[in-house]
Amino acid sequence: MVEERKCNKCGETFPRHKFYIRDKKTQSLYSWCKKCCYEKGKKWIKEKLKSDPRYNGKAHQRWRNKITDNTFDRNRNLVNKYGITLEDYNCMLKEQGGVCKLCGNNNVWKTDRSFQKNFHVDHDHETGGIRGLLCGRCNMAIGLFEDDPDLLLRARDYIISYIKV
Repeated sequence: MVEERKCNKCGETFPRHKFYIRDKKTQSLYSWCKKCCYEKGKKWIKEKLKSDPRYNGKAHQRWRNKITDNTFDRNRNLVNKYGITLEDYNCMLKEQGGVCKLCGNNNVWKTDRSFQKNFHVDHDHETGGIRGLLCGRCNMAIGLFEDDPDLLLRARDYIISYIKV
């Protein structure tokens, strides 16, 4: 039998799964049902949008409208992670001819889970120096070989040893 609980906000009775868990160890539940919590959250956001100017800014509007033009975020990300601007990134890509520096492929690799629309910034994890822009496959391959040139050479020799002439 499913244990039921009464919501302190709306007064309706629901099964336990209709309440958020407050504490994982004790499995205690919030006193309001999920629907009431959701409504409270919606109301809080509306009030914040009216009263707090930070929530009315361009960044919030961009998030709310899910605008795909994210040049500001992309630039900030590149500066924070690698110390280059979006302009530097575009110059590097132009110098590489718009292709992956390793395989020469001009397609950015896509996975089942994510959609990559930019080349990866390949960098030395010890020095932080940027080596170039790579497609997702080449970036992942270098990462899996842990940036070890000896291991990459052994893998190369291994593959060549099985090539039938």
